Amino acid sequence: MSAVFGIPTTIICDNATNFTMLNAVMDILRKEMRSRIITTTTLPKFHFIPAHFLWAGGVCERIIGLIKKSLVRAGSTKILMTLEESTTVLARCTSIINCRPLTSISAEDDITPLTMPNQFASEAA
Repeated sequence: MSAVFGIPTTIICDNATNFTMLNAVMDILRKEMRSRIITTTTLPKFHFIPAHFLWAGGVCERIIGLIKKSLVRAGSTKILMTLEESTTVLARCTSIINCRPLTSISAEDDITPLTMPNQFASEAA
């Protein structure tokens, strides 16, 4: 997916041991990049949600839940997909999630244009 969206600049996650270890490795790489031992692209920065405040990651958890539900509906739990198939299915799920409106929809307010995440992505491109 990095070919489509590029390398992330920020990763928001909880304080799981895998993420904290990866953050420590990235810090070591950043120090070596400053000393010119390694020259690569910009490494992403980690933003950890506060420990014991699970509600702080609510938006991320909701998006993960929507992606998982879309993957189950696509049949990903019933068949073993190739890398190309799984990339295609994940791209379709991302497209479906980004077509959901960000604003509320009411019956009497049918003239207000809907705001969707894919509008921001297409304007940035």
